[in-house]
Amino acid sequence: MKTPVRILHLEDDREDAALVDSMLRSGDIDAAIDVVDTRSGFGEKIAQGGFDLILADYQLPQFDGLQALAMAQRICPGIPLIIVSGVIGEDAAIDSMRSGATDYVLKTRLSRLVPAVRRALSEAADRNEKRLLQEQFLQAQKMELFGRLAGGVAHDFNNILTVVMSNCGLILAGMAQSDPHRPLVEEIEQAGVRGAALTRQLLIFARHEARRPEILELDEVIHTLSPLLRRLVPENVQIACALAAGHARLEADRRHLEQAIMNLVVNARDAMPRGGTISVQTSAPNESSVRLSVRDTGHGMTEEVRARIFEPFFSTKPAGTGTGLGLATVQRIVGESEGNISVETSPGAGATFILEFPRQTLAAAPQPPVSTARLPRGNETVLVVEDDPTVRNRAASLLERQGYRVLTAGDGQEAVDVLASGKAGHVSLVFADVIMPGMNAGTLSRCLGNLYPDLRMLFTSGYTAQTIAPEGIVPGEVNFLPKPYDLESLAGKVRKSLDEKPAA
Repeated sequence: MKTPVRILHLEDDREDAALVDSMLRSGDIDAAIDVVDTRSGFGEKIAQGGFDLILADYQLPQFDGLQALAMAQRICPGIPLIIVSGVIGEDAAIDSMRSGATDYVLKTRLSRLVPAVRRALSEAADRNEKRLLQEQFLQAQKMELFGRLAGGVAHDFNNILTVVMSNCGLILAGMAQSDPHRPLVEEIEQAGVRGAALTRQLLIFARHEARRPEILELDEVIHTLSPLLRRLVPENVQIACALAAGHARLEADRRHLEQAIMNLVVNARDAMPRGGTISVQTSAPNESSVRLSVRDTGHGMTEEVRARIFEPFFSTKPAGTGTGLGLATVQRIVGESEGNISVETSPGAGATFILEFPRQTLAAAPQPPVSTARLPRGNETVLVVEDDPTVRNRAASLLERQGYRVLTAGDGQEAVDVLASGKAGHVSLVFADVIMPGMNAGTLSRCLGNLYPDLRMLFTSGYTAQTIAPEGIVPGEVNFLPKPYDLESLAGKVRKSLDEKPAA
């Protein structure tokens, strides 16, 4: 039995209270017992909470066991209560049990006390376990529903963002740096980027975005991400990066790790509405771990808030200003890399989030160089297959701008008909949405692969990898461009797909 057991004993006879204490200890029940003898004292104690069991005399001056039972059921339902009395009769004992008492023990037969206490505590533990399992089941159901909702929302939202971000890229490409409207367009584009990040955060939290782990140097990740971090905070917030992990490596999905870091910086920013400093530090404290800490000089947290910060949808921010998913997502990302997260905070003293990951000995994957060349162009024929007309027309317009001859189709069967008609000429690439009514991209790819072995395929989707995998399209195994995409990513991926050898 776990010890100590906290017991509240309602008893006005000190000798009887001492006898009960002695009986419990002689029965190997290590109990911390609070003895009260009045209604007010009993009410104050149960309001404080934390008790595992209540023992109550049946008859006290101006108070009795049934009244105590009713008060306990109202204030702290679920705590077992045993009547321990020397005057209770058979009728009163029956009334007590009908009212919800767990058991009753006569003071003249205290030998029954220890077995009764053990049984009451065991039954309470079973009830608590069943309640916890039921809560976990309901939570799992809620998260499954949330995951399905997130996947559907991600698809629709990513289609919208594709149009927004690609149009911004098109406008900016033809706009002078000195144009007074350029900052407005750039702001719209950044809003699209933030919307895409929020969608990805929902998918990470719902476990609908496939994880792509790789070996990373933590210092390199922070160094590369730091320009974006500085854009996340206002001018009155300073970001100080102290990178001391050297070449220490961890295994993580780069996009997920970057999302976690950005979430922590945004959380720190929001804790300092009047400005302050965010310190981002890395270290390798030993041979087995690599550490990241994000510290702010904000208002800090009470112990009650700190205990709930990783709960999904919990937020202390005003309605409409927070999703309550930021820190819950960070915890999930850290956990998927077998790491740990802790927080040090107190009211008025800021907060420090500490992320510790297992250290890896394998070499980090080389990062591709950042290209400064103009957007790649071409003159091949591309067939765009997309059921959303707005997205289809925008993709066609962007590709035509880059010199390509573009044909369009609204679904897979229409794409087959376009190619079979012979009017399309030589089509070099089919750029197809994965999930479409009728013939989806997986079936379309197999059909075209048999008819046109030299044809290249590039797939796109706003759905998650988990959703499109049953269609035979696995990002990483096929050419894939996730939505939302902008002009730069579309032009680069199309050119890369055309320059590669056709898939077998």
